[in-house]
Amino acid sequence: MRLEEIAPSYVASPQRIVAIGGGHGLAATLAALARVGHFPVGVVSVADDGGSSGRLREAFGQIPPGDIRRCISALADPSSSWASILEYRFSQTELRGHALGNLILTALMSIGTTPVEACVELSRLTFANGLILPVSNDPITLIGHYGEMQIVGQAMVASTAGLDAVALMPSDPEVPDVVIEAIAAATTITIGPGSIHTSIGAVIGIPKVQRAVVASGARVIYIANLSPQAGEAQDMSVADHLAEISRFGFSVDQVLYDDTSIELGEVDKSKCEWTFARLSGDEKRVHDIALLADALHAIIG
Repeated sequence: MRLEEIAPSYVASPQRIVAIGGGHGLAATLAALARVGHFPVGVVSVADDGGSSGRLREAFGQIPPGDIRRCISALADPSSSWASILEYRFSQTELRGHALGNLILTALMSIGTTPVEACVELSRLTFANGLILPVSNDPITLIGHYGEMQIVGQAMVASTAGLDAVALMPSDPEVPDVVIEAIAAATTITIGPGSIHTSIGAVIGIPKVQRAVVASGARVIYIANLSPQAGEAQDMSVADHLAEISRFGFSVDQVLYDDTSIELGEVDKSKCEWTFARLSGDEKRVHDIALLADALHAIIG
């Protein structure tokens, strides 16, 4: 599948934005970008192994659908019921805990479409204001290193504090050509917000993604978390998150942050541009879509 065929609005735009991450954080960024008129491409982690996604991943041997579903929901036409339909979660029988969107994506992948084709089709059905792509057509497993122990799987890594390092298995997974094409064409690449290892690292830890981002020459914006995260990022400051990102060979051009509830840490503001904006509403841990949209519009246009 060629990018110009499945995302002509992205190709034709003077501001071509790729958003990298997974889960709730990436969904917030995508929703904010769409709110101010952009047609973003989301490149989504496929490392989840918990909950409904984990059950479907194990049963069908496919990429976990949950983060992809959440991101498509964030971009679905707000005048339709599609976002509510995709997020509907069953509470009874053997379907208990499954989100309907997860089942739809699993069905699409089970009838012979590739994960990329399944994402494109569901984006089309929901009239999504953007394109969601899996970072790989195959599921990825996270391996956390804690001293001489190994912590296997996203769910376990997410709940473990003080990890020495987190690796991917396979270490150099295949990345769909259309993902590389979208990154190569990008004028801006956003990273986060999200869990540093289990969402962000699960994408930027892939060598092919690293090389594509560096080669693109796009401006890289890191959207910082609003508060420390229990488990994998316990007590980490914004500076600590940036240090982790730099380990993957990424040079961040701009940091968008709200340090109301998180420490900045020891930062060198001469190395990149730092932009403060109020990004949290009543729920201090979650980015407010309207506030994030205003802040991104001021930065990107």
